[in-house]
Amino acid sequence: MALTPWGWRPTVGGVDRTGRRGLLALSALAVLLAAGLATAGPASAHDELVSSTPADAATVDAVGEVVLRFSEPVLTLGLVVAVTGPGGAIGQGRPVAGGQTVTQALRSPVEPGRYTTVWRAVSSDSHPVSGTFAFTVADRAAVTIAPTTAPTTAQPTAPPTSPPTAPTTAPTTAPPTSAGGTTDGTVGAAPAPTGGGRGLAIAGGALVLLLAAATLATRRARR
Repeated sequence: MALTPWGWRPTVGGVDRTGRRGLLALSALAVLLAAGLATAGPASAHDELVSSTPADAATVDAVGEVVLRFSEPVLTLGLVVAVTGPGGAIGQGRPVAGGQTVTQALRSPVEPGRYTTVWRAVSSDSHPVSGTFAFTVADRAAVTIAPTTAPTTAQPTAPPTSPPTAPTTAPTTAPPTSAGGTTDGTVGAAPAPTGGGRGLAIAGGALVLLLAAATLATRRARR
């Protein structure tokens, strides 16, 4: 006999029959719990945001939409993507879910400034997930671009040319002049005879003297 909470019970081999049944029930419950935990582990994993475009803390020149990518497909029910900036909310229409991707269109144009995206989605296990990230649209007008100049090629320069100069030496021979005159039109002395002319002059003079002497002798003879 064994004393149990229900009173004295007969035992078989020193073990209470009711106790044996309780042990078996507890063992079966432990197996079921272990199996349930093993199968429920992957199913209870919630969706996570894997990446976004624009990325968190990114600076972009322009943006037309915000794209979220999750680890698992998300439900359309309860899906929210709110993008706000210096001028308020800029979302256009409702976000569109396609499998693991959610796209939120934006009103164009998006002005420069810092924008914050707040999102909320329902994962495939019906558990809501949410988060936030920010990005910046750069002011393109404020970006200064240094002007670029094309390389210049030095052009060859021609050597300096000097105008022709008039000859500095005067002609060695004077222009011919008329007899008894000068180059300026005034009358001057006859030019002195040269060596050959002087001889001719002497011979002529002698010839004249001879003719005069012969004439004089002839006249005396006639008398």
